[in-house]
Amino acid sequence: DVELPLAEWIGYGHMDVPLGEDELRFDAAEARAAAAALPEFAADDEIEALRELTGGWPLALTIALRARMHAADLRAATLGTREVLHGYLAEHVFAAADASERAFLLASCPLPELDLALAARLDMPAPAFARLRRRIPFVEEIAPRTFRYHDLFRGFLERELRERGERAWREAHRRAAELLLERNAGTAALALFVIAGDRNGILTTLER
Repeated sequence: DVELPLAEWIGYGHMDVPLGEDELRFDAAEARAAAAALPEFAADDEIEALRELTGGWPLALTIALRARMHAADLRAATLGTREVLHGYLAEHVFAAADASERAFLLASCPLPELDLALAARLDMPAPAFARLRRRIPFVEEIAPRTFRYHDLFRGFLERELRERGERAWREAHRRAAELLLERNAGTAALALFVIAGDRNGILTTLER
């Protein structure tokens, strides 16, 4: 990691004190505002209980609110680390998706980025992808019409894909590599072909 001279920059007035996790946590008013934006939202005491259980972590709280979770359902998950809590929420969201959505999530998780054209090639047309994004807050828009999965969610999907067996793991990476190669994204495609153990794909990419 690069050590930046933050103290010097602050001292010379080039920057303010950096924001930390405490400043980014949702307070009670922000949690109620997030809940009010949903079609159906819980009572104030339930919202506050969810906020306390998630530690005000915006992503986790948003997922819990969108999934209409009750605080009692979430309480056991808060006994572990942030990764444990995220895993619980990811599993809940994944289980609530239909079969086609789960297939798409597993097929697309090897891709470093995703756009509407790639989604369509993986049998998820734009209207369906928009509905998926409304229901799953783990999909981040990093540029106009370009998306990627939150790192922890992508890790969850990769574990789910692994559990489908070696053949499913290799096939998903091979298919993702082929899509990238069609776009002349050779470096990214090569990395996925290597993971897939696809010698023909590796040679084709190197020849290009």
